[in-house]
Amino acid sequence: GSYPAYQSRISAISFPEQRSLMRYLGSLKKAVVGILTAAIFMSIFSVPVSATTREEYAAQFVERMYTMVLGRTSDAYGRNYWTSGLLNGQLTGADCAIGFFESDEYKAKNKSDEQYVRALYSVILGRSVDPEGLTTWLSYLAGGTPRLYVLGGFVNSNEYTSICNSYGIT
Repeated sequence: GSYPAYQSRISAISFPEQRSLMRYLGSLKKAVVGILTAAIFMSIFSVPVSATTREEYAAQFVERMYTMVLGRTSDAYGRNYWTSGLLNGQLTGADCAIGFFESDEYKAKNKSDEQYVRALYSVILGRSVDPEGLTTWLSYLAGGTPRLYVLGGFVNSNEYTSICNSYGIT
């Protein structure tokens, strides 16, 4: 990146020191962006302050899926299955999202393509749709692209990876 405010001071030091300073400033910028991103995701997904352990965060992630995808609270068996799988590394956040959106229970809701894409934005990305994205995904679905492929585009995004990381899962 460019740091114009530092340009005159940087040109007064040797080239190796310039490179080192620029790397440091770049790292500092990434750290600040990372901290702010984590704070934003925590506020978007309303991770309660009471969650203090990795187990609690994973359980909240799972409960969020039940509530937002299936429209109900979890049952003990399902909550334990998903939470333990996330904690022991047998399941990822992507596996969890796919499991919920591809479940018979969700499919029985017979959501339209637009409802489906809007749900992906809300659940997977934690935001409302943008008009261009909605049009693009709907055209894929109208052209015969399977919903699972569209879901893959969402769960493999950097946004979803950051959300999963904010819950302490991969």
